[in-house]
Amino acid sequence: METTERLVYTMKEVQEILRVSKNHVYLMAKTGAIPTVKLGKKIVVPRRRLEQLLDGGWTPKESK
Repeated sequence: METTERLVYTMKEVQEILRVSKNHVYLMAKTGAIPTVKLGKKIVVPRRRLEQLLDGGWTPKESK
C-alpha cells in the first residue's frame, strides 16, 4: 500500500495532537484560534497551517 502525506487532520486528530478536549478543539475552531476548512459537513484542519501555528508562524488574525 502506498503511503501519502496527509493534507488535513480531522478534529479528533487535532484533539489528540494538541492533547485537549473535544469541546476545546471545537471552541478553538469557532473562535478562529485554529485554521479550519469545511469539506461538505466535515470540518478539517490543514496540516501545514497547524504546523505553522505550532511553530509560531501563523496567527489567527492572518487568516482569511
